[in-house]
Amino acid sequence: MKPSDLNDTVLRLAALAYLGRYTGVSRTHSESDLRIFFAWCQERELTPLAAERAQIELYVRWMQEVRRFKPSTVSRRISVVTGFYRTCVIDTVLEHSPAEYVRRSGGRSTGPSANAITARSCSTGEACGWTGTAQPGGYADWPRCRWCGCRGCIRGCIRTCCAIPS
Repeated sequence: MKPSDLNDTVLRLAALAYLGRYTGVSRTHSESDLRIFFAWCQERELTPLAAERAQIELYVRWMQEVRRFKPSTVSRRISVVTGFYRTCVIDTVLEHSPAEYVRRSGGRSTGPSANAITARSCSTGEACGWTGTAQPGGYADWPRCRWCGCRGCIRGCIRTCCAIPS
C-alpha cells in the first residue's frame, strides 16, 4: 500500500468518524461542507490531515472573498471543519487541531459596534444626517432619520439616503 493510499484511507475513516455523530439533514449538510473543504484542499495539493492553521484561515478567506458566502454560511462551514479536526484529535489521528485557533469573523457582532450607525450620502450628494444608534427596545424606539424621517434605516431601508449599520 502506497503512503498516499494510506493517507486517503485515514482521511476517509476520520471523516466517517466525525460524520457518525450526525443523522438525517445534519449529516447531509456536514458531509457536503467537509466535501467542499476536501475539494478546496485537493485543488491546492494540500493533504487535509497535514493542514496548518494558516491554511485553514486561507480557506475561510476563500469562502468570504472568492465565493462570497454569507457570514452564516462561512461560520457553519468552519464549524464543521473545526469539529472534524477536534474529532481527529480525540481519536488520536492528529496531535493537535490546526483549526483550534482559527479566527472566525462570520456572523453578527454582539458588541456595541454592532449597533453603530454611519451616515451615507444620498444620490444627490446630501448627507443623511443620522447620528443615532439602534435602540434595544424595538423598532418603535429607533431614532428617525433626520433626512427622510424613516425608521427603516437599520432594517435595510432601500433608500440610498438612509444610514445603514456600519
